[in-house]
Amino acid sequence: MKIKYLFLFLCVVILLVVPIFLLPRLVNIKEIICKSQFGSCPIEISTLLDSAKDKSLYYSKKEINSHLKESLIVERYSTAFKLPNIIEVFVIIKKPFYAVKTKDGLTFLILKDGLVISKVASTNLPTLEINSNLEINNRLDEKHLFALRVISDIFSLYKIHLSKIERESLLVEIENGPKVIFPLEGDNKVLVGAFRMLFEQLNSGSEKFRIEKALNQITIDLRYKNPIIK
Repeated sequence: MKIKYLFLFLCVVILLVVPIFLLPRLVNIKEIICKSQFGSCPIEISTLLDSAKDKSLYYSKKEINSHLKESLIVERYSTAFKLPNIIEVFVIIKKPFYAVKTKDGLTFLILKDGLVISKVASTNLPTLEINSNLEINNRLDEKHLFALRVISDIFSLYKIHLSKIERESLLVEIENGPKVIFPLEGDNKVLVGAFRMLFEQLNSGSEKFRIEKALNQITIDLRYKNPIIK
């Protein structure tokens, strides 16, 4: 009698345990659904994950893990198997702070530390135009990163029509406002504060700052100790 119960117990264990080991190797994944905190996953992530389709659950998840661990833009992720043959992936994307438009017209997203993480068709982030090209995984030098900090500070205050590196300086054109020339070093908060004060004085119509020009024809040059308005 004891042998009979032992046999039944072993059969139950086998029925429960064996599928756990066999299922990942028997199920062939046909669809991978990827979502992020922003909605759909970026195209570079979706493209990577497509290569994990038409493989067993075991190898598909292994490949997904490998791709996402190596990704520059993924902060963390989770996966879940869904019957009959789907893997759902949810990723937390690192937050880009800036964007750069290169001389060949491509736009790249940049992390706060200057790392280039992805290429996009368009963005609402403050964008700097540069006269060179970039690749994903490049890191911006301090000169370009400083320019982006300045642009970001201005972006929170005014609408920017154009911002670009020109003759070793940063040129910013304010929408319906003046052109501003910034140095590529110093204290970005102090520089933007100085610009804001001068711009408000120009807008106020103060006699001290009266210039017989429309605002969009005025240039404020902050590269010198004493700013020049012309």
